[in-house]
Amino acid sequence: MKEIIAALMMGGFNLIGLVIVGFGLRDLYVGWRSRSWEKTSGRLTDAIVEESVQKSSKSRRTVYEVIATYEYDAGGRPQQGNTIAFSYGPTSEREEHRLLQESLKQMPHLTVFYDPLRPEKSTLLPGIDSGMFTLVALGAMWLSVTVGITVMFFLIQGGDPELVRGIAAG
Repeated sequence: MKEIIAALMMGGFNLIGLVIVGFGLRDLYVGWRSRSWEKTSGRLTDAIVEESVQKSSKSRRTVYEVIATYEYDAGGRPQQGNTIAFSYGPTSEREEHRLLQESLKQMPHLTVFYDPLRPEKSTLLPGIDSGMFTLVALGAMWLSVTVGITVMFFLIQGGDPELVRGIAAG
């Protein structure tokens, strides 16, 4: 019974890794597709630097992020968007976000890229950038550890005495 519970737990941990990789690959696919999205002119309606606190069990840190809202026309229908780039997110570098906010506010017109199949989905910076590989990398690291532990668990449970002696001997 203990072996079944352990196998289910390891399967669950491996599934978590697969889900993380799956989300990362989905984001990369959307970024790749966005390179061929329609483009149109847009207008910034608001851009603020939002401050928030990220808490963990050990620490708290203040992070900043530009929350931008822009309007654009997609096929004769007015739309509103807020995605700057798919990998853009909060960091602790306040000045970096303030400069982005100022740059956005100084632009009389924005070029907005929107999905022709779902015109409400848009971004100001299409394509894939290095930040989009983060989830894939984290998921791959997670999987390398959990799959390794799972393989070791099943090899040891298989009762191969030579393997067990080899592991114990180092």
